[in-house]
Amino acid sequence: MARLRQGGARALYGAGGRAPAAHGSANCPEGEPVRLRLRMPLIDPALIMITQVTWNPYPPLPVGALRDLLGITRALYRAALEEEPRDAARLQALEEIGRTLKAVLRASRAHPGTITHGDAWLAAERITKVLQEIVSDSTLLAPVIAATARRISRSGLMV
Repeated sequence: MARLRQGGARALYGAGGRAPAAHGSANCPEGEPVRLRLRMPLIDPALIMITQVTWNPYPPLPVGALRDLLGITRALYRAALEEEPRDAARLQALEEIGRTLKAVLRASRAHPGTITHGDAWLAAERITKVLQEIVSDSTLLAPVIAATARRISRSGLMV
């Protein structure tokens, strides 16, 4: 008989861990069928239900709000280009925000619960905070950005 892994014989043949006796031995008279008692592990149905439930902290991305922010970012970039003197740091920050928002919109197609989807959420929240800092000096745009940012925040509350 082939060697079984440790614990394998016990799982197959019971507590004794030995194969049933061969025909013709004292324990198994000739002519009687050999009966194997295989012990199957019992699985608690509650464990099966628990393993099927997954927790996902990231709901689907609010694509409409992301598009709104991308449009606002583009408008701010155009306005910053026309300003004299040009603020190079502000232009560079707006370019980075626009690139990140476009990447997040591309990643929004990923299924919730995947790493790509979670990274997109984190990037959207981070870049929204950066955009809020940039427009905080504007009294007209700050409420608009804050209202849109609340739609992108998972908790609904953004500081």
